[in-house]
Amino acid sequence: MKTGTELLILVPRICPRVEFIFNWIFLPELLSTFRLTEDRDLFLRYSGPRCQYGGQPVKEGILFWPAVPLLFETGIRMQSPDLSSEKHLFKYGYQQTPELLSDPFADCFFLLSRYEEYLPFNADQYDRFPALSSVLYKKGLLQFPLADFLKQNILQKVRQRFPELIVQRSVFKATITIDIDQAFAYKSKSIIRTIGSLFKAGIAKSGKFHEEFQVITGKRQDPFDTYDQILKDQNYNAPVIFFLLCPHKRTRYDHQVNQESSLFRGLVRKLVSNAAVGIHPSYYSSTNPNRVKRELRSLNALTNQPVFRSRQHYLRMKFPGTYQGLLAAGIKEDYSMGFTEEPGFRAGSCRPFKWYDLQNEQTTDLKVFPISFLEISFKEHSQYDFETAWDKMVNLMNIVKEFSGHLVPVWHNTTIAGWGE
Repeated sequence: MKTGTELLILVPRICPRVEFIFNWIFLPELLSTFRLTEDRDLFLRYSGPRCQYGGQPVKEGILFWPAVPLLFETGIRMQSPDLSSEKHLFKYGYQQTPELLSDPFADCFFLLSRYEEYLPFNADQYDRFPALSSVLYKKGLLQFPLADFLKQNILQKVRQRFPELIVQRSVFKATITIDIDQAFAYKSKSIIRTIGSLFKAGIAKSGKFHEEFQVITGKRQDPFDTYDQILKDQNYNAPVIFFLLCPHKRTRYDHQVNQESSLFRGLVRKLVSNAAVGIHPSYYSSTNPNRVKRELRSLNALTNQPVFRSRQHYLRMKFPGTYQGLLAAGIKEDYSMGFTEEPGFRAGSCRPFKWYDLQNEQTTDLKVFPISFLEISFKEHSQYDFETAWDKMVNLMNIVKEFSGHLVPVWHNTTIAGWGE
């Protein structure tokens, strides 16, 4: 029988959910190979590193984790995760031994797959899954990457038991992301809208009349035109991605942009030349895949290259439809995994991962980059002053660093223009 540095893992049944979560747990940190098997006899004959997940331990002293049914089910069923502050979700019986108390593989799968968002919930005013309904929020762990913590613990146990296995530590990374919900405050308006805006501001006798008049006459820079400042500050060894909203019609939630204007086209050329660009699908696109395709075609034409990154406007997502629509449109990376109203880790992780489609029971090619925080969570929802908000942002940055994760903060060109206007 083959020996060496391959880790052999005995499982009750190899199925898509098991393959997905074991790949996420062990890769890319485990440089040695690992293999799943259902063959009990092969497992017992194997003389190399081995461990077992689920069933009854086949040998005394084996590195073993108990399994709840979740990974071996198909479809969506009501689940009852533990809501205490303990760092686990699914208990396995009431064993006396602490390491047999829970199933960390099922915990991670529940979080990463966004299982709870397939279950019935009370949507917020924007028809989104609210942070308050999240099991992590209820446990007081939303700002703690629980899935990463469990992954880290599993790898540590494997490394301690089998020192011949090569396990590397992940490297901390960061990507700065900017949402452009409104490219310009005044400059990109049509003549009719500019006249109307000046008329309203004049009647109201607001300072905006003077500001807008100065901008359109070229005596003052548009307050939302912060792009040169952002691009100039690209000295963090972190790439920058701008997500552009390109709706085909104006709605209550979408600022329509004149995509034919030389001003907007010039902005797109500048951004493409100096950073990465992604699509910011409009408000109603989360349930309308054709709208995503149409907006993406427009942005591809403007950039003269295929755009494959995306972040949903208002972070509106419906599982599995929104992500299925992104895949159908050709999107490869999504940066929407976060909550607007609360900072923290929606999927319990600060690391990129492939999306698992629960409807079709398969690992997809869509790579999800979890959001670390949005500045508007502090500015608009919690109404912190800048100093307090910055302290909280730094705390979240340090958590991502601690877990060697991928920092993905979200800013807007409009808030960079001035905290608190």
